[in-house]
Amino acid sequence: MEPAQPHTESVRSRLILSAMGLVVLCTTGCTAGASSHGNGPLDDCVARIGYAGSIYRPNSDLRQFAPPGRPLGQGTEVDCDGSALDRRVRVHSIRGIPPSKAIIVTGHGGMRGIYMEERLQRSEWPAALRRP
Repeated sequence: MEPAQPHTESVRSRLILSAMGLVVLCTTGCTAGASSHGNGPLDDCVARIGYAGSIYRPNSDLRQFAPPGRPLGQGTEVDCDGSALDRRVRVHSIRGIPPSKAIIVTGHGGMRGIYMEERLQRSEWPAALRRP
């Protein structure tokens, strides 16, 4: 096998350094500005929905399917810092569950799902929405 040419080594070194820089930027960017919406400061910021003066968030301990009720209107995606983003979603009630506790988001691919009012304690979650 022939030894690598100086030019090839230089290109390879630049590629490795660029890749390392990207990893650092991605890691820093993913954690910068994140706030705690869960159990501690290291929790990831999750997509939240603002509707009718409340903030709703998803949770993996919730069932992912429930029968939608009546359309309630539009909600807004909320950023990690609590500011409203310029993204609207369709909000529906869930049959048998008051919208003050939980809602379903429909029609927006990445945001679809069940969202629980974030001030509720787990013990206050409707039993019909808890995973078995």
